[in-house]
Order: sequence, then structure tokens, then C-alpha cells
Amino acid sequence: MPHTDDYFKALHKVSKTFNTTFNQEALLDIIVDTTRDLLDLKATSIYMADEARDVIRLLYQKGLSEEYIADGLTGAKVILPVLKRDGHLYALDATSDPQLDKHEAKKKEGIATMLIVPITVEDSIIGIMTLYASSPRTYSQQDIEFATALAEQAGMALEISRLVTWLRRNNRLIQQFTTEIHSSLDLKDVLSTLTHEIVDFLDIKGSSILLFDQDKQRLDFVAGYGLSQSYAARDRLVVEQSVAQTLEGNTVYIEDAQQDERVKYKDAKKKEGIVSILSVPIYSHKGIIGALRLYCGSKRFFAEDQIALVQSLASIGGMAIQNASLYTKVSEDLKDLEEDIWSHRAWF
Repeated sequence: MPHTDDYFKALHKVSKTFNTTFNQEALLDIIVDTTRDLLDLKATSIYMADEARDVIRLLYQKGLSEEYIADGLTGAKVILPVLKRDGHLYALDATSDPQLDKHEAKKKEGIATMLIVPITVEDSIIGIMTLYASSPRTYSQQDIEFATALAEQAGMALEISRLVTWLRRNNRLIQQFTTEIHSSLDLKDVLSTLTHEIVDFLDIKGSSILLFDQDKQRLDFVAGYGLSQSYAARDRLVVEQSVAQTLEGNTVYIEDAQQDERVKYKDAKKKEGIVSILSVPIYSHKGIIGALRLYCGSKRFFAEDQIALVQSLASIGGMAIQNASLYTKVSEDLKDLEEDIWSHRAWF
């Protein structure tokens, strides 16, 4: 059995790898290899887990057959409740333990004992790390703590990879949208592109851009994507409290549109299938002129980096509106000047 010094050296080795690369596969590889080698395992695997959809998605593994991966995995709804309750799942005999299912597949794969520990990010379980032994074995508390520590490292690897990917995608999206603003003065096209791209990028139900009238008591729907025609084509709307807070410069998050007192038109939102809403102010040189609103078909939490992206895109949208209004004003002034010059053609 490993000694305390072995655990320390293994964790130190993993930590050094984290300091040298952001590559997700390289980080998961060192975690899987370290676990297998130190604990003398048949296999180790790392999965993303979604309890609501009962989905287990393989990210990285060594030692399992493709057949087992395709047909032998126990679902998230079976595993995650145990991890939330006990902190780990231990099955001395994986081929008969009632905490697991698909016993025949495990027997065929040559799996005897399984230890499953959670992969967490900010106290939320996002995945699992599973340790497979080919013969029955027990795990000491130190073994379990070591596996849990490596699973935490896996969580860090996944979060680092997510953030790096997110930042790269953010940069591409903002660069693309900024380029489109500079290449087009058609405000309708620019705002339609914004609402479309943000829906695809964040994988949400829909989005809209609402602009205030002069007295800032009512809203006009000027662009949207993912919404029904009847919802988008409503008459000018009275400013509801959640938008009024946006008018004051606040980003407003509504977790449940049917329960939140700040929300008007609950029946319309229910019919449209809208649950969570994020509302971000749109600025121009005249101050706040409207709101960029995101609509979700289920309860959705927005991370800080996601909110920051939406705020940036709302600011760019404000620039587009400002540029278009300036272009329209200049065009009208030029037309007036041409007409005035033509009316005095006798001067020439």
C-alpha cells in the first residue's frame, strides 16, 4: 500500500503539470496515470455528469473497453445522490452492489471493486472520477482522500480549460461583432446579428433589444431572436420594475419570471416558455437608452464571466445604435444642404 510520502509526491507531480500547461487532455492524462499507478488499478476514468438529464459523458480514461464505455456506465441519477450524501461511492463487489446498475456489463469487463469520487467546481458536482479494480479490495480513508484530492485537481483542469476556451470564444465573438458594426450602417441588420449570435453562443431560448421612448416610460421591441412572432410583435410595453432597475444602470437577473414580483406580463412569458431572464442596460452618448434581454426556457444561472460578456455586447450594441443615428442625422443634414443649394441655383 502507498505511504503518505507517495501521496505527497504524486500530488506535487500533478501540481507541477498544472503550472506548465492549460491543455485539458494533458492535465487529465497526468491525473488518470497518477491514480492508476499509485493505487494499482485496472482503470481510471473521468466523466462529466448531468443529473437532470441523467447523462454521463466520458472525457478521459485508460483501461476500459469501448464496449463497456458504450453500454456499461451507470447513470448520473444513480451515482450523484450517493456522492452528495456520502462524499464518495464505494462498491466492494460492483457486479452486485445495489448502489450500481448494469452488473453484467461490469462482470464481463472484469471489474470487481469501484470507488467513485465527485469532481466539483465551486461546490457544484460537474463530473465524477471512477477507480476500477480487477480484484476485490478495500480503500483506506487516506486512499479516498487522495482520490478526492485528484478529482479536485480534475475539476480545476476542466475549469481552466473552460475559461481559456470561453475567453477565446469571447474574443472572437466581440471581434466579429465589432467588425460587423464598422462594416455596416444598417442598424436593423447589426442588432439582429447581435441577438442571434448571443442566443447561439450562450445556448439560451432567445434575446431581444428593447429601446425606451423619450419619457422612458414605455419600451419598443427593435430586434430579437428565438421568440415567437406574437411575443415579439406586442405593442409598446409599459416599463416593468426589472427593466426600471436596468434603466438605473443595473444588470438584473430574474430566476423565475412566474414568481418574481418585478415582472409584468407573466401570462405572456408563461405562454412563451420563458423562465429566467437577464436584463442588461444599453448605453449611448445620451445615457441609458434601452436594454438587452436574454430569455431562458429553464432556470439558468449566469456566471460572472458570462454577465461580463453580455454587458460588453450591450455596450457594442449601444455604439451601433449611436453610429446609425449619427449617420441618419448626417444624411438628413446633407439632403437639406443639397436642397438648399439647389434652391439657390441662380447664384451660379
